Amino acid sequence: MQSWNGTVTLITGASGGIGAALAREMAKTGATLVLIARRDGLLTALRDEISKTRAQITMTSYPLDITNAPAVDRMIDDVVRRFNRIDVLINNAAYGIDSLFVDTPMAAEREIFETNLFASLYLMKKVLPIMERQGGGKIMNIGSVVGHRAMPLMSSYCATKSALKAYTESLRVEYAKKGVQVMYASPGHTQTEFLAHQKRFGVTHRRGVPTTPMTVDTCARLLVKALNKNRRDTILTGIGKLGIFVNRFFPSLLDRVLLSRV
Repeated sequence: MQSWNGTVTLITGASGGIGAALAREMAKTGATLVLIARRDGLLTALRDEISKTRAQITMTSYPLDITNAPAVDRMIDDVVRRFNRIDVLINNAAYGIDSLFVDTPMAAEREIFETNLFASLYLMKKVLPIMERQGGGKIMNIGSVVGHRAMPLMSSYCATKSALKAYTESLRVEYAKKGVQVMYASPGHTQTEFLAHQKRFGVTHRRGVPTTPMTVDTCARLLVKALNKNRRDTILTGIGKLGIFVNRFFPSLLDRVLLSRV
């Protein structure tokens, strides 16, 4: 495993699921962890857990809402004051909406874009100049297979991940000569609380996901591997790669498959 000794690494959505697993995996590399999430109790528990096996790791946590720009400003200022740099940003925080498009209120559409997209954009706007000044850095935007091909009954979530992918592709080129690597990663179906925490409006009839979920530990290990190798666009699951292939060459076939799931 590559050593990230002292590398200042910010992870959003770190209190559970993929974010917490990423924190554990990055701790194994010796990274300095900056953990960000709204749930203070879970952040504290995660720090305690990691400290028991990785006592040498430097960690700090910020219980905040990433859509709160002044709170993000204070957090970034504090991190730079304490560590004098930011080497890695992993934009992971997100949630889903499981609803028909017409049943989803406009307020809910705006809210999901604030969390899943605009908060990540704001963090990148804050962090990119810092990385440029220090001569380099890495940003990994945690997207989704549905950022490559949208799915029915989750149009809002798909749109946020597709937009995040577009920004990633643009920024990758804008900052390539400045030493900053900007990456997009698509975990696919993972064993987290994501489905349980989705917001729902109206009556939906979507069937369960017909694949065995990847464990968060496996997901985190593959994401850190992609981060090490500067992989520009990573799709973690075979079914995800197959879906993107079919959508590219046989889009009407995939439409028919998806229609059977609604």
